[in-house]
Parts: sequence; C-alpha cells; structure tokens
Amino acid sequence: MISTKKLSLVTILFISLNTFAGLKDVYKYRWLDPKKEVFVLQDKIHENEGRFFISAGFGDHKLSEFQNVTMLNGTLGYYFSEEWAIEAFYHHYMSSENGAYNAVFRQTSLNTSGGQSNIVLPHVVRWDNMMGANVLYTPFYGKINTFNLIFYVDLGFGLGASWNKYSHNTKAATNNLSDTYETDSTVSFNWKFQFKWHLTDNIKIKLDFINYLATIPSLDFNNVATSSTSSSHTETTEFVRSYDIIGSIGFMF
Repeated sequence: MISTKKLSLVTILFISLNTFAGLKDVYKYRWLDPKKEVFVLQDKIHENEGRFFISAGFGDHKLSEFQNVTMLNGTLGYYFSEEWAIEAFYHHYMSSENGAYNAVFRQTSLNTSGGQSNIVLPHVVRWDNMMGANVLYTPFYGKINTFNLIFYVDLGFGLGASWNKYSHNTKAATNNLSDTYETDSTVSFNWKFQFKWHLTDNIKIKLDFINYLATIPSLDFNNVATSSTSSSHTETTEFVRSYDIIGSIGFMF
C-alpha cells in the first residue's frame, strides 16, 4: 500500500516538472532574443495575377491658376504577375473660369480716366482630353482591422506617358481680343501613386494621385505697359507639372 502511494507521488511530481518545463519553453519562445528576426507570413486573400481590370472615376485637376477643372476617367488593364500590371487610360476634362480669372478681367476692364480701358485676358492653357498607358508596380499588400471588420488594401506606383490635347488663348491674351481658344497637342510623362481597397474579390475602390510633366505654350513679358510704353512679349513654351486626384470604382475578372 505504501509503495503504491509513493509511486503515485513520483508520477505526479514527474508530470508537474514536465508541465513546468513546457511552460518555461513557451515563455522563452514568446520573449525572443532581440537580435533574432521574426517573419509573419499570411496568405494573400485577393490575388491579382492573370486578371483584367476596368474602372471608371471622377476627379479634380490642377494646371491653370485661372480655371476650375473636373475630369472623368476610364481605365482598362491587366496584371501579368502578382505585382506588375499594364493599364491604358482615357481622361476627359471639363473647365470653367474661376474667381481669379474674373477678378483680373473686371479690374482691367474698369475705365477710371475716361479713356479706353486696357482689357487684359489671363493667359490660360487647359487640358481637353488625354489618352495614355502606365506600368503599375504594386509591392505592398495589407489589411486594416477596424471594429472587427477587415479591409484588404494594395499600395502601388505607376510610370507612363500620354498624348494630351489642350486649348489655349495665347493669341487672344496678347492682342486684347475676345477670349477665343486654339487647340493643340503635346506628350506628357506621368507618375502616380495608387491606393486600392478590395471591397470584394471582384469589386475595387481606387484613389489615384497622378502627376504630369509636359511642355505647353507660355508668354514671356519683357516689360510692363505704362502710359508711355507698351508691353512687349515673346510667345514661348515652358515645362510644367499638373496633377489629378481621382476616385474610381472598378471590377476585376
């Protein structure tokens, strides 16, 4: 009988020591040496490779200080790998004179001396539409957990070029004529930042910030008109940056 009790005590002690050792190992695992590197891998829920995408959006554009501009966007593209894609796009711009334009026009139209007013038309260059292509690189994929809801997002970058049609009033602005516009075209180089939210596996919401570098008409005034002299100017070109901020909804298939 005594032997049985001793055997039971030894067995319990052995199990306790093993349990303590196991807990100690867990403790050591959780508090790793700071010099060690830990990598956490997760499966990608929404995959891109081998899929086409199409989207339509609306945005705000900035080029001329004298125009309010909004735009419509359409995009079609294909992911040939998980991170790399190519896209083609079309933008249509809608412009109108803003407060700065009207203020300059009204101020120079005032006739305070009883003579002929010297109307000055602000020089305006504005995009009409553009079409082009970008290469997209999307290296960042993550998830945001908010109020027990998980949002999956992509962060990417793009680089490309486009053919831009634009209107400008260069001749009217230099000859005090009625505000008439001529049309022309140019090439721009583009780079973009894209935030994409995977609403579902097929439906996506995107926010794009796109920069454009292009050469457009400009005016170089050599002096300012006074009562005794007239201003002289040279019609030239300049390299300018404009940008779009576009929100869009898309579909992947």
